[in-house]
Amino acid sequence: AEYVSHNLFLIGKKSNVYSSMDKILLYNNVSHEDLSSIIVITRQGQDKNIARAMLELKKSGIKTISICSNENSLIVKRADFFIKASYIEGVKEFGEMIYGISVHYILDVLLSLIAANDLEKAVSIYNENDKKYED
Repeated sequence: AEYVSHNLFLIGKKSNVYSSMDKILLYNNVSHEDLSSIIVITRQGQDKNIARAMLELKKSGIKTISICSNENSLIVKRADFFIKASYIEGVKEFGEMIYGISVHYILDVLLSLIAANDLEKAVSIYNENDKKYED
């Protein structure tokens, strides 16, 4: 998520990463005027606090995208959109590795779609930022 957030910033898109529950719940109390959507990444999708926060976001009219391996989870049911990530039960480390690769791939695809939506602007902003930090 940090990787995608950084790359969104480079092409002029506002992005934040919230990894702790208090920030997610407090997020519902701030202004959402520039917000278009939220991506919720969760392996099993069973956290009731995240599910509750998603209800509040829905009440505020904010679209949510869930990236999750459990298509029957509460979080997936509350999301506006769902993208299935791979996870293999059994060998924990192997399953986690597959899940991580899957989520990274999904985020790369989403990032490329966002950038391609207004490619000229994205390239222009990227080049401007690049010039600011040249040696």
